[in-house]
Amino acid sequence: SGVQPCRWEYPALHFNHGSERGYCMIVLVPVLLLSAIWDMLRKEIPNALGASGTLVALAINAQAGTEALLLSILSGLIGLVALVPLYLKNLVGAGDCKLLCMIGVIVGFPHILTASLIGMGVGTCTLTIFMASKYGTRLGGRVPYAPFLVFGALIAMIFGQTLLDTWLESVNRLF
Repeated sequence: SGVQPCRWEYPALHFNHGSERGYCMIVLVPVLLLSAIWDMLRKEIPNALGASGTLVALAINAQAGTEALLLSILSGLIGLVALVPLYLKNLVGAGDCKLLCMIGVIVGFPHILTASLIGMGVGTCTLTIFMASKYGTRLGGRVPYAPFLVFGALIAMIFGQTLLDTWLESVNRLF
């Protein structure tokens, strides 16, 4: 029936026209926000929340065809692998790894790269500044990282294509 690719700048418009990616964003943004809130309140992300969000995103993406499904699986794996080194050093929890996997399935490739770089970059800078301040000792070791990852995902959902186009244009000018 000719599914149109979603322009990332206009998710609501695509939701109204039946784009699987648009549905994915509209349906799963609340799951992402709930993950961030839950992590801030309880310093954990329930497996049921991450698994259900990932499965719904995979089901929505599967409607766009095999290629879309395979790209969403690849993006999820990229998200999962991106945080493994930090997990192995006990800097993030397993829930954060699974959350970035879900984000990868939702935003797809190459936007998982944008989402993870922004989320991890903002998180690292914010936490470094906070830990250096007098308030840093109040955290008690476990810091909710999901809000930063969700922030990166939302930026990638809204501005991902524009950021990617701008970056590619900048690289092309260098060469």
